[in-house]
Amino acid sequence: MKTFFCLLMVATSVAVMAQNKPCPGKPEDVKGAWSLESRKDFRYNPDIEKIARPKQANLLAQRDTVLRMIQRACPELKGFKATLLSMFVQPSVVDSGYVSYDHYTHYNPYICTYKGTLEPVESATNFRVGINTLEQENFLRHQFAFDAIGENLYSIPPSAGMIQGFPAYQMGNISSAERYGVILSRKDALPYKVVSKGEFYTLQKKLIRFTQEKNKADIRRTTRIRPEKDLRAELQAEMDEIDKSSLGQDAKNSRKRRLQEDFRTDEQMLQEKLAAVDKQYNDYYRKVEELESRYKSELGEPAYLQEYEYSTSILGNESRFFNDPVKGYTLVRMNPAYFLKTPDKWKPQFMLLTWRVEKDKAYSLALDAAWRKDFDMKALEKMLLK
Repeated sequence: MKTFFCLLMVATSVAVMAQNKPCPGKPEDVKGAWSLESRKDFRYNPDIEKIARPKQANLLAQRDTVLRMIQRACPELKGFKATLLSMFVQPSVVDSGYVSYDHYTHYNPYICTYKGTLEPVESATNFRVGINTLEQENFLRHQFAFDAIGENLYSIPPSAGMIQGFPAYQMGNISSAERYGVILSRKDALPYKVVSKGEFYTLQKKLIRFTQEKNKADIRRTTRIRPEKDLRAELQAEMDEIDKSSLGQDAKNSRKRRLQEDFRTDEQMLQEKLAAVDKQYNDYYRKVEELESRYKSELGEPAYLQEYEYSTSILGNESRFFNDPVKGYTLVRMNPAYFLKTPDKWKPQFMLLTWRVEKDKAYSLALDAAWRKDFDMKALEKMLLK
């Protein structure tokens, strides 16, 4: 039996070796090409289609211009192929009356398959030029906690210095891929407004009081209040059962005394729950007031979070509030006034360039260098509506 098993393993190994044919060359030497099948593929959000579809020829011309700029930055595709993906046209998050879209390119490295062929495979590497949008690659993160008080707040990622003279940012990683972004806007404005520490303190206090009252209302709504006389009758019935038991008199008295000491009406228990909520949120409120007082000389400075999403749980850990812009997520709100009034809602008024780089892939590192140094961001900036 053992001999048969060994022979089977040898035969299987030979079969696998026979299947893994050698490739005619190295994957990194394969000359790639552009796949542009999606060049004219447009998808429209119904809310913006009426405005955007009549301008599809303009969008296509602009896409061709951006594509040529991307191709000039990386004229030789060696070891990978490039694909232009379809365009999704939707309302701008900054002002829904304007059109946003992005020119999305993806890059796939070649590998040697077991069949002995050189074929491209999926990867995380991409490069995108977003028009009038801040949403690609999770650059903009909605702070849902503040929706309850009617405030649309967002966070943007930590600063990554400057690239070609424009502000750069680093988003969270996707698996092994690092993500970067660059904003191109008019020199005198940004499509968002930074939230100051002072404003953030005020909004937190408002949210704390709102949440406090909401939680209390929920407790009141779900708490059953029974008549006190019914509860005392139940208490008396329990003590009567103790009297009927075989326990000694001291034990009976002790148990009945504990029952009487622990007795609470539903109304009393409700008030205790409400008091606990008040204590929790009053402590939160005082914590914010303490920070507000301690940093009163910095109230006009930007507010940063250590994580991209805010919750009241951070009130117990001051270190999660304020960080420098290299580490912290900046709190912002959209700035609809940034848009210049124009009937051409599709025209670029700001751009967000984003890309992913896989640090363990040579071709991806080469593309990262190309985006940083050779992609002409200043020429792209000239396309902005002035």
